Amino acid sequence: MIYIYDAGTQTRKVRFLAWLAIAAFLGSVWGGVDVLADGEAAAAAVIFSLGGAFLAGMLVFLDHYACGLSVDFEAGVVEVDTPRLLGERSRSYPLADLVGAAYEADDTTTIKHHVRAPYVKLRIDGRRWPFVIDMQGTIVDEACFERLLSGLGSPGMA
Repeated sequence: MIYIYDAGTQTRKVRFLAWLAIAAFLGSVWGGVDVLADGEAAAAAVIFSLGGAFLAGMLVFLDHYACGLSVDFEAGVVEVDTPRLLGERSRSYPLADLVGAAYEADDTTTIKHHVRAPYVKLRIDGRRWPFVIDMQGTIVDEACFERLLSGLGSPGMA
């Protein structure tokens, strides 16, 4: 296996947001119970829902955020690492199951800020949603990274 991509510090940021979502969820439970004690069931439901939605969204994102990629072209296998709350999860897929890649520039400008957060969506046959490869990470082996994504429809990669 050749290690070709590492999200590096971006993984720590995503994991921090997941832990923050847990804290927000616990805070929403505490606040919701307090509001429920005052007899405001509808408001409590909204508070519970907001905290739960934030937590659920972050847990789903953790499962789709690629923090590492390895490839073995001879064996025809790609390994995708995704962060967990603690540690990482590795999954292997046959190279033949890679069905698409799309580069997204994701430039956002507000009155005070300009955020550039490019990423690649890596589609794998049998997965409903693509993996997200954060291009602010480090491409360890650029030739292998390009070889992996070549032919998958990823304009703007170069």
